[in-house]
This record gives sequence, C-alpha cells and structure tokens, in this order.
Amino acid sequence: SPSTPMASSPDIMFFTAVIVALISSRISRSDFLSGSCGIAACGALATVAWLGSRSPQLTPLMPVLATPWLSVHVSLLMAAYALLGLSSIISLAALIRKEHDTKATNRLIRGMTGCGVYLLGAGIWIGAMWANVSWGRYWSWDPKETWALVTMTLYAIPLHKTTIFYKKESLFYIYVAAASLSIAMTYAGVNYLPSLHAYR
Repeated sequence: SPSTPMASSPDIMFFTAVIVALISSRISRSDFLSGSCGIAACGALATVAWLGSRSPQLTPLMPVLATPWLSVHVSLLMAAYALLGLSSIISLAALIRKEHDTKATNRLIRGMTGCGVYLLGAGIWIGAMWANVSWGRYWSWDPKETWALVTMTLYAIPLHKTTIFYKKESLFYIYVAAASLSIAMTYAGVNYLPSLHAYR
C-alpha cells in the first residue's frame, strides 16, 4: 500500500471528513442547524472513505506521486473544498429556513468562502510548483487545473464589494449554493476527461 500520506482516495476522503467535522463542531455552537448539516456531510464522507478502504487497490505508487508535494497540495485543496462546500450547505440552509439573523449568517459564509478561496489559491500555487518539477511546466490547462481555477474564480466573485451579491443576501446565498457544482466537477467530473491528473 502507498506509504505517502494522502496518496489514496480513502485517505483524502477521511482527511476531508475530519476538516468538515472540526469546522462543523465550531459552527454548531452558534448555528445548530448549519453545524448539523456539516456533521451529516462529514458522516457521508467518512462512510464513502470507509467503503473505499475496505478493498484497497494494492498497486505501487507512481514515482510522480511519491513526494512530499502530494500531501501539501492535496491537504490545501481538500481543506479549501471543505470550507467552500460547507459555505454552500449553510447558504442552502439559510435559503430554506429564510434566515432571520442575516448579518451573522452572512459574516459566517463570507468568512468561510474567503478562507476557502485563499486555501484553494495556495493549493493551486503549490500544484504549479510541483508540476514544474514533475512535468517541466507550471501550467498545462489540464482539466483538473482549469476547473480548480474556475472554482476559485466563481467563489471569489461574490466577495467583491462591487458585485450585486455583496448587497443582496438572498442572491449571495443562491450563488454560493450553486457554485458547489463547480467543486463536484473539479473533484469528480474531470476524472472522465483526458487528464494528466488521471493516474490510472
């Protein structure tokens, strides 16, 4: 089995579940429903990771993956996706229950989104450094790279004060909830496209 941390899908999913659990437990102190949604998402992630670890593929780790770059790169990206995904879940919950305390909810979602965007940017930057070492170029417009950049851009847009999303909470919540589709595409959808990141 691979000895490098974060080298397998179950490792990645377990790590993400831990991040989601930590964030959700903190949120639940002030917002029980949003925290509960996060804990439910954590349970789903942990279940998927557990099912994947029951029958691991014992194949040698590819040389390009046997590096400390992998753990740092993946950890940053998954922490970012956990924050952005939770901000989308909380936005959806706020829309469903017609949140009354909009200031607190707005501040929470914007804070999580902002942190997620910064972490995603750091993950992309680390990935570019690793790509230069491994492939001899920083950027190749690979589907995985491109969609990670698209996701970062989509979540960064509503953080700017000049956009309509900064002034209208309901539109902001709808936008952030819908932006989660880009995370799904970045993490899973691109696996069905020809990609340098498809390590099969």
